Amino acid sequence: MRFALLMRLILYRTFAGSAIALVLIAWIYQAAPFQQLVVFIGGLFMLLLLLQAGLTFTLINERSQWVFQFATDTLLASGLVFATGGIDSPFSILLGLLIISAG
Repeated sequence: MRFALLMRLILYRTFAGSAIALVLIAWIYQAAPFQQLVVFIGGLFMLLLLLQAGLTFTLINERSQWVFQFATDTLLASGLVFATGGIDSPFSILLGLLIISAG
């Protein structure tokens, strides 16, 4: 049960990350002030997603895995907001969504 729930969450995170990547490529990447940082964040997202999938096969407790996922999501969303224009970024809503989901 726990394994299926975590893998489903990782699948949904992959879908959401793919949608964000499509929006970045289509509308924002050309005007982004830090294009190399955007590419780095995309690569870091994929690496952390693989790490999170690997953690589901370990004996690390579920609470620690959720904390790790939330911390990495916060880091990635903050980097994406910074790389695409600061508080006026179209992705600033991601930080709000993370704060709401933490509650």
